[in-house]
Amino acid sequence: MSKQQRNTKMRLGHRLLLTFLLAGTIPALLIMAVSLYLASDFLSKQAFSQLQSVRDIKKAGVERYLDTVQNQVIALSENHMVVDAMGDFSQAFKNQPLSDNVQPLSNSVKQYYSIDFAGEYASQNSGQKAPISRIFDTLNERTINFQYNYISNNPHPLGNKDQLQSFADNSDYSSIHQSVHPVLQAYLQRFSYYDIFLVDIDSGDIVYSVFKELDYATSLLSGPYADTNFARAFKEASLENDKNAVVFADLTRYTPSYEAPAGFVASPIFKGSKKIGVLIFQFPLQQLNSIMAERSGLGETGETYLIGEDKLMRSDSYLDPEHHSVKASFADPVSGAVNTEASRKALAGETGSEVIIDYMGNPVLSAYAPIKVGNSKWALLSEIDEAEAFAPKYLLTQYMYLLMLATVVLVTLIALLVKRSIMLPLGGEPEEMQQIAERIADGDLKFTFAERKNATGVYAALHTMTTKLQSMVRKINNTSQSLAAAAEETQTISDQNSQRIFRQQIETTSLASAITQMSASIGEVASNAESASQVAQTACSDTTQVKHVVDETVASITTLATR
Repeated sequence: MSKQQRNTKMRLGHRLLLTFLLAGTIPALLIMAVSLYLASDFLSKQAFSQLQSVRDIKKAGVERYLDTVQNQVIALSENHMVVDAMGDFSQAFKNQPLSDNVQPLSNSVKQYYSIDFAGEYASQNSGQKAPISRIFDTLNERTINFQYNYISNNPHPLGNKDQLQSFADNSDYSSIHQSVHPVLQAYLQRFSYYDIFLVDIDSGDIVYSVFKELDYATSLLSGPYADTNFARAFKEASLENDKNAVVFADLTRYTPSYEAPAGFVASPIFKGSKKIGVLIFQFPLQQLNSIMAERSGLGETGETYLIGEDKLMRSDSYLDPEHHSVKASFADPVSGAVNTEASRKALAGETGSEVIIDYMGNPVLSAYAPIKVGNSKWALLSEIDEAEAFAPKYLLTQYMYLLMLATVVLVTLIALLVKRSIMLPLGGEPEEMQQIAERIADGDLKFTFAERKNATGVYAALHTMTTKLQSMVRKINNTSQSLAAAAEETQTISDQNSQRIFRQQIETTSLASAITQMSASIGEVASNAESASQVAQTACSDTTQVKHVVDETVASITTLATR
């Protein structure tokens, strides 16, 4: 194993720690994660479910109220007193004697328009001037007479003109008004309508109004309000041949109500089979606001509200009344519109719930649904800030994270203790100790141990063993050096002896050579001696033979001598 590989390989203590951490924390974290997911999913669904419940309750409440309005306008249009009043008012309105000198009446009415109405109009529209001339210049003489009697000459202040029970002119109209007005006034107050109108079927004249605003006694066919949603409600209802028919005209800005948004609900009035007029209610916004303002289950940032097809408010916003009340929304459609994903889907006929960005740019949970209002379609939205709606989920998440952290810390402490119990007897990394042992086995004792305080276990034993072996080797080395020095001295002596022996060997070799030469000479001498010996022997033999011959000769001579 290379040094780089050893450096990059994870240490046993770390591996043990990691193993224990993984073995201890992964199951716990998985269980916690699954629990957190399930709990968060449940809390999210619960938040949406609660919001959907609020939406459904509000929708049911609005639809019930709209049904109530519808039933009320039908019931009242069929009421015998109202049917008779419709015919009587129409006849009396047409037959009402007019003033011979209309100019003072006209001046009085115009003064009311220019001072009373214009002042209130300006105060409710940021100082904007009322279109007095456009309205007043279209009024006919009959309208001026009636508006003088019941509006400008009415002793009750602006906003309280309904307190006049009858104009003191002893006319048929005043007599009818005196008998009918208290009943319809009480009906209006009981059910919180803004106004109630009786409109002649043929002329479109508003022959009766509870509150007597500027539209009173004008014609919805030819008067200054002939192009309003009020006139549209009348025209549509006047075409209905079903006495139970109801027409809704959605909210738009309406000048007689100081440009406040006004909606109308109308139903035809029949006397027998003859259609004689139209009963019209000016839609009451406070009832819708009361329904939508109920905040049970909406916390601090929740709200429910209604919008129309124009994406403008049909009920006041709880969170942004400055820009998203009904009046403010119609006054400034750019900042007052609600053009969100939820509003578009609801107006498209969808019902659902999701997280969206609301009209103030905040992420919210939105539960939405469409509501049919006559031929119009509204959207009901129930919303709450995502942070508040998911607060229990976020709190649970925080607790679970803290629990996870505590689990990791606890498992880490246990893992450290177990690691210590394992590593303490070892004292070091098994791979390192294996390498140390292998190097010791190979006779390599030159390495040094890392400085470790309080080394324990096998590593400390190896350290001690290595230290002793190194000491032993040093002693052996010293002894070897001494022996080497002695051997060197002995070698020197040996070399000297070798030189002497070599010289002796040379001398011996010379002696041996001399001896060899001597031997050769001796051999030659011996050979010569042998040859001499052989010659001597031959000579001796010859001598012997000569002697024998001599002896024989002597004997012969003797013999001869003797003879």
